[in-house]
Amino acid sequence: MRRKRDGFTFIEILVSMAIIAIISGVVVGILSSSQRTWQVEQARMTTSTELRRAIDSLSRELISTQLADLTEIPVGAAWYSGNLIFRIPQDGPDAGTTVLNDATGLIEWSTPITYSLGGNGGNQILRSQNGVDQVLANGVTALQFRRQAATPSVIEINVSVQRGANSGDFPNAGTLSTRVRVRN
Repeated sequence: MRRKRDGFTFIEILVSMAIIAIISGVVVGILSSSQRTWQVEQARMTTSTELRRAIDSLSRELISTQLADLTEIPVGAAWYSGNLIFRIPQDGPDAGTTVLNDATGLIEWSTPITYSLGGNGGNQILRSQNGVDQVLANGVTALQFRRQAATPSVIEINVSVQRGANSGDFPNAGTLSTRVRVRN
């Protein structure tokens, strides 16, 4: 007669541990893949947000400038990759008004504003005025401007980006373009 034993045999414990190890490995693999996907999407969203903010800022200011200030951008089909320097009307004491010079009746213009590609590693869009640099976007590989002969008051802006996610495994590349009609 056999006597009744309480507990599990050594083989039963090994088999259950193997099953748990396999299930744990699958779960860790899924979590790791999800984390990499999250990092890629986070980098893509950050890049997209920064580019839109930079383009919006540049467009908002460029609309108000004088066409005569945009001498750096030659009229023609070629893209210009240098600094863009221009001035905008100064805001008056009442929000939304433009300061007029009392003596001449002409608009008073701001100090020069510069948009350029530079900063850390030369891959940042910078807005500079009065010696203060503001970083608008990171990971930028090209900042280009163009004016067509048929529409010289329209400035085309092209921004290209190449940036990796935090893990460095997944590059994030893209281009954002817009057109701005200069009012003045």
